[in-house]
Amino acid sequence: MIKPASVALYVATLCAAHAATFPTVPSIEYTHAHTLVDIDHGRRLNLFCLGQGAPTVIFEAGLGEDSIAFRKVQRAVAGFTRACSYDRAGFGFSDAAQRPSDALHIVDDLHRLIHRAPLTTPVVLVGHSSGGLYESLYAASFPNDVAGLLFVDPAFVGQDDVITANWTAAEKQAWKAEDANDMDQARQCLAWATQGKLQRPQHAACLDDPPNPDQLIHRALDRESSQAKQQAAYVSEMEQGIAPPGGGLSPTELEVRHAHPNFGDMPLVVLTAGNQFHDYPLAQASAARAAWMAGHDRIANLSTQGRNILIPLSGHDIQGDRPDAVVKYIRQMVMRIRKGACAPEKKAAAVG
Repeated sequence: MIKPASVALYVATLCAAHAATFPTVPSIEYTHAHTLVDIDHGRRLNLFCLGQGAPTVIFEAGLGEDSIAFRKVQRAVAGFTRACSYDRAGFGFSDAAQRPSDALHIVDDLHRLIHRAPLTTPVVLVGHSSGGLYESLYAASFPNDVAGLLFVDPAFVGQDDVITANWTAAEKQAWKAEDANDMDQARQCLAWATQGKLQRPQHAACLDDPPNPDQLIHRALDRESSQAKQQAAYVSEMEQGIAPPGGGLSPTELEVRHAHPNFGDMPLVVLTAGNQFHDYPLAQASAARAAWMAGHDRIANLSTQGRNILIPLSGHDIQGDRPDAVVKYIRQMVMRIRKGACAPEKKAAAVG
């Protein structure tokens, strides 16, 4: 249901209140690299870890995002276990990608990162949006590395066709046109970045837009976005992750489907945003929400211990709107793994 402006403002205020109650990673931490881990003959990924304890929690950001994405969550999680975020190839302080940014390559990079840092395994993976596809493929490919999975409003295989299944032809066309416009914009931003022309105010849409209210974070995001390596990685993630205009699955979705994920009795939690699709007309939004919830139910059913939990007062970025909820369910999972004697026996070298 579309809310009146006063109700929408009330919801936004409550979300801000939830977010404000949690300790946030200081902005200065995103102005420099942390541990640059050599994963492939000199190609390095930036790893940022806080806290101590097992299992280690690793955050996987959504499409086009980096370690800043879990800023409002990581420090609180570090209060009870080791918490690590990282920049995928091309993003943040990591070196440029040297191959397409599809799920297979992202998962391969993460596997190298975990074992060359090294980090203690098995880990808990926490993925937001497209990061949910990456964590699914990782757990399916390297099950011994993973103790638990938490999905934060995750993308899922076939989501575009499922979400728009009951929409009119015009509504579906508008959805695809939005994807096409986003892709065109990203390619133009890459062209400007390659030419060294990305600057404000002419190209604000390619940078931190709208500007982050934290000036240090704003400048860090602008610096990162002005680099051709990041714009190239973003374009590649879009090309690999967005479903084709004529329908069907993206390359990343196909890779996840072909892995046939089945997580047995692994601890698994899906967090579903309660305020998704609020900017669509009522009938369209209702159909999309039902499809989104059903898709998340299917992810939960990949484990006999899976749960799909609706998080009220949150849009797609639950880790930003409701960090309290994300931290709560990470804590529950970590404590459950410890009680189940699933904590790893081998010790990791200190990183970060």
